[in-house]
Amino acid sequence: MNKNKKRKNKIIFFSCILILLIPLAVLAINTKRNEDLTKIWKLLFETDKYYYNPIDKPDPFRPFIYEEKGNQKTRKIKSPLEQIDISEIKLVGIIKTKNQKIAILEDDTGKGYFVQVGTPIGLHNGIIKAIKDDKIIIEEKATDFTGRITKRKIILKLRPAEEENE
Repeated sequence: MNKNKKRKNKIIFFSCILILLIPLAVLAINTKRNEDLTKIWKLLFETDKYYYNPIDKPDPFRPFIYEEKGNQKTRKIKSPLEQIDISEIKLVGIIKTKNQKIAILEDDTGKGYFVQVGTPIGLHNGIIKAIKDDKIIIEEKATDFTGRITKRKIILKLRPAEEENE
């Protein structure tokens, strides 16, 4: 009986130890899992460093309207007319010959220029498209911030509206 009692006591003792160790093991597993979840949380949401990825984002320093350079042949030497804004130029005369019309332009300083259809003019890659009897038509091409090419027509009249009323 003594042997049975000792055996029974051993079983009870080891059962108690197992009963105490199982919750500790579960706690240890959950703690490890919680540590892993905490690490994942920190990696995903609590980073101190921000990395900017410019792929598929517009350039914040690029102007909304910019000159087109990719499709056009770029000329290194620009004429004096290409270095003046069109608003600073006025039409002072038109010469008609047998084959063509030549327009006479004047800048703010009084300097004169002879131009014909196809002459580049202005700061924004303008080209003289047509010379009529009393006006010239200039077309400027610009690319807006979405990448679309926009054409703007500018008409310079021989006698602007302010001078006609005098």
